[in-house]
Amino acid sequence: MLASPLGDATTFTRSLEALYVREREAKAALPGFDLVASGLARHATVEGMALVLPSRLEDPESFQAVERGRLDDGELAFALAALPTGAACVDVMPATGGHALALARTGAIVTVFAPLLTEPAHATLANAPSVRVSDVLPGRSEGRASLGPRTTRVAPLDELVAGDVALIRIGALGPELDILHGATRLLAQGALVILERGFHPLGPVADELATLGLVPHGLVPMLGALVRIEAGDSRRVAFAVSSACRARFGRALPTIDMVDAVPSLEGTDATASCVRGAERGPLPKGVAAFVRASRLDVPPAERLACLRGALEASEDAVRVKPTHVGRRLTLHRVLVELGDLGSAGAVLEPLMEAIDGPLETAMDEPFLPALPRYDAIVVDDVRAWLRAQLIEGFVKSSAPSSFFHPPAFLNLFGRFDTLGFPDAEMDRREALLRSREDP
Repeated sequence: MLASPLGDATTFTRSLEALYVREREAKAALPGFDLVASGLARHATVEGMALVLPSRLEDPESFQAVERGRLDDGELAFALAALPTGAACVDVMPATGGHALALARTGAIVTVFAPLLTEPAHATLANAPSVRVSDVLPGRSEGRASLGPRTTRVAPLDELVAGDVALIRIGALGPELDILHGATRLLAQGALVILERGFHPLGPVADELATLGLVPHGLVPMLGALVRIEAGDSRRVAFAVSSACRARFGRALPTIDMVDAVPSLEGTDATASCVRGAERGPLPKGVAAFVRASRLDVPPAERLACLRGALEASEDAVRVKPTHVGRRLTLHRVLVELGDLGSAGAVLEPLMEAIDGPLETAMDEPFLPALPRYDAIVVDDVRAWLRAQLIEGFVKSSAPSSFFHPPAFLNLFGRFDTLGFPDAEMDRREALLRSREDP
């Protein structure tokens, strides 16, 4: 007995840990993992469409009703605008199949590589005639891989795709580098790469992307353009762009190179519609830089420099007064407009514990609302207005999907519903979370 593997406590423990890790990774790779949770026959109706969790989608399009903003208003929409009609695209290890469906609806010819295509993704893609599904796993070289109870063929994308592709989307964390190392021909032809990173920094893969001639870029929503991002940035999605890609897409794929110096902010309009709070006195430096970045008559590179300057100044302002509500709202807004949602959620988190306190003290100096939609709202109840944007900003920025929110977030949704600032995306997120928790 002592000579058996069970007698070696260290080896046994490490093998058990490895088993748990493999099981967790296998589940995380399942299509639909970011949409569904544990439990059977839990129903929710969203905008008239029935969502059934977790085994299947009663309506294949219901995922778009739940999380439509992630597809229609963000990075995918930006990529779709750059693609020519009828472009060939590859979607590797998708979740629900939503991105492939959105691509197909624009006329793209999509090949989905998904060794573990479960029922939700299958239902999503069933009515998309221009989508072909393969159970081969793209990798560096030809071989076999174990995925849960089965093995599957592994092969380079360069061998699996005979012609040219305009877009390669990778919907899982971990295998990105292996997949891209097997696609050097496609990358040399200028394929645009989308890495679904959630809110995970690019650090683990950034250096090796460079060896493939790929530079990480993030979408800056305010500018509607891609900007090079650093390894530590927490972006929801990262684009990997090569020189061949930039040459191929040209102006259809707008990118902006950084300007180091922030231009003079003299004469910045203190009455800009996005500024709230005190009406007298000079604008704080971060607010002034943001206002200038908002001006369409300013060159894009200069607008980006102003936005980066607004970030630096707003971070400094929060360090001086870490509990000041207005300063944290301003910093959150700047991060949202830069596309760094992974950092934005952490900015508002300290305020959530004080949400019942005197938030109106935020009005003692000019500041920016946490989210753009609050710019145009006429404020009758300042406290409700501040609380609503705190909750909404924190919910939307703390996770890319309400799948990742704990049940306690239902209390936040309940409070938000009473404040009088309804929002369709918040309704969809709440419906998804309730469908997980309510029997």
